[in-house]
Amino acid sequence: MLLEFAARLFHARSAGSRPAPLPQKAPAGRRGKILVIECQAELAELLAQVLANHGYQTRWASTGPAGLATAREFEPELVILCTFLPQKMSGFDQCNVLRWGLGLPSLRIIMMSAAPMEGLRERALEAGADDFIAKPFDFIMLLRAVKRLVGQ
Repeated sequence: MLLEFAARLFHARSAGSRPAPLPQKAPAGRRGKILVIECQAELAELLAQVLANHGYQTRWASTGPAGLATAREFEPELVILCTFLPQKMSGFDQCNVLRWGLGLPSLRIIMMSAAPMEGLRERALEAGADDFIAKPFDFIMLLRAVKRLVGQ
């Protein structure tokens, strides 16, 4: 129930709008592997569940070091990465290491942030991200970006 509420909350485009319906489940079968690195556990779990409902294999981590360890072991095709992470490594630093330091040349990265800072998208792309999504986001738009990047 909490996850459904959170999904509908993040789905809403603005305070006065009605939440969009939750994305429907995909047919059975597995698509690609996606790692979510997000410091807000509820959002990370929600993202992982929505992606799993669409046939993706998912894992999530809440810190940069845990994200790197999970990426090494899981070898995802796509990482959804928050720009601001706890501990010493920023999301931008994390993006650089994921892109250039892990030996996963075909890895795709979507960075996301709730911070209203100007130039954040450009900074994410310069760090090596393939796309940037602002929070709160529409899950349908996120799923389109995922499908575009992993080719499914």
